[in-house]
Amino acid sequence: MKMKQQIIRWVATFFAALGLVTTSSASPETLQVGSVKVDITPKDLTNLNSMGGSFKQVSDPIFMRTLVIKNQHTKLAITTLDVIEVGDMMPVRQRIADELGFKVENVLIAPTHTHSSPRIGNVSAGASAHDGSAESKAFTEVVYNQMIQAIKQAESLSVDATMGMAQGQLDININRDEATDKGYKIGRNPAGISDKTLQVVQFNTLQGKPIAILYNYAIHPILTLGMGDLSSDLTGVASVYIEQQLGDNAVALFTQGAVADQNPRAWARNRADDDEQTKLKNVTNMREVGKTLAEQTLATLKTITPQVGDARLSGQEKVITCPVQQTENKLATMTQADVSTVGIRLIMFKINNFTLAGVSGEVDTPLLHKLQQQLSNPQLMLVSMANDRVGYLPEDAAYDLGTFAAKGSPVVKGCFESKMLQEFKMMNESK
Repeated sequence: MKMKQQIIRWVATFFAALGLVTTSSASPETLQVGSVKVDITPKDLTNLNSMGGSFKQVSDPIFMRTLVIKNQHTKLAITTLDVIEVGDMMPVRQRIADELGFKVENVLIAPTHTHSSPRIGNVSAGASAHDGSAESKAFTEVVYNQMIQAIKQAESLSVDATMGMAQGQLDININRDEATDKGYKIGRNPAGISDKTLQVVQFNTLQGKPIAILYNYAIHPILTLGMGDLSSDLTGVASVYIEQQLGDNAVALFTQGAVADQNPRAWARNRADDDEQTKLKNVTNMREVGKTLAEQTLATLKTITPQVGDARLSGQEKVITCPVQQTENKLATMTQADVSTVGIRLIMFKINNFTLAGVSGEVDTPLLHKLQQQLSNPQLMLVSMANDRVGYLPEDAAYDLGTFAAKGSPVVKGCFESKMLQEFKMMNESK
């Protein structure tokens, strides 16, 4: 019987590769993938700037990108948005579960973290995050409805697919913990730890046409910050460039890695009153960095060997609780409730040998490396700000140094690091 099933799958795959079969192959574990891209650029820019006030104009449109990965037993949804942060995503995740049949733990929603954009969702109790305006709350509801439809559409478009992954190296980020005689500030630290790994996962049809790519790097998209215009910034430019090069309606989803301590090498502070020549130079710089990210992603794609076959899929979620510390250096647009504890979400997706670990805050580079070592998985993809952004989540040693992330963390020293490593270890071993 087993040999017969293998022959059936081989024959189905062979004819599908010739374009003669469009229906699913015989195995209930066959990988199926669909993707959708939706323009979420608001028509009214009033009071949507997360840094305060209104955007003056649209420099670059912002998008929501959705990827559905499934077999006949399990389905996963990944949605990325060109927004600065997502707050508590449980309301819309529950809607996705109720209306579309996904398990809540199988839905991951993450921002690209462009700082020239709105936010969506409510700030969780104890989190240190940008407080949304009434207009951003209305924008959130619009986006939630679009998200439901996008996931529904992506699932309806899902077809039998291949999957492959690879890593590249790209030196466009730099550690941003600059030491001064008054302590650490956001700046440039060339000697500081900085992970240059670019991770790329590719999904193609059995005929070899691109469906989607999921790529991950650690860099703050802040090259248009301060200009006062709505922009998807360097990561949005990268995704659009990749999609144009791949064609066939392929969707390129960017996720942030261990970004808490990483800025662009090309970063310089912008001001709303910069002259037009300076603004043009800044935008040109942003587009060049975005194109560099895109071109290295495309180069990494060429090293991938697609894998055809069954797909073992799983999703898990845990919530860990830590005591709260009131954060320092909060911007005027940020808020933090006076509560005793804060919940931090951990999510893990597994697709065969590929593991995605999501954390609902900005993780720093040393903690990423500890997690990779803990799970004995150097190819682990860590996604910061998954399903919420409670604030910065650095390693314990950062508190002794007094880094910007440690002072800006809503969590006291000695809680998050140990709990995160232990919970992810158990999640990794359970399925």
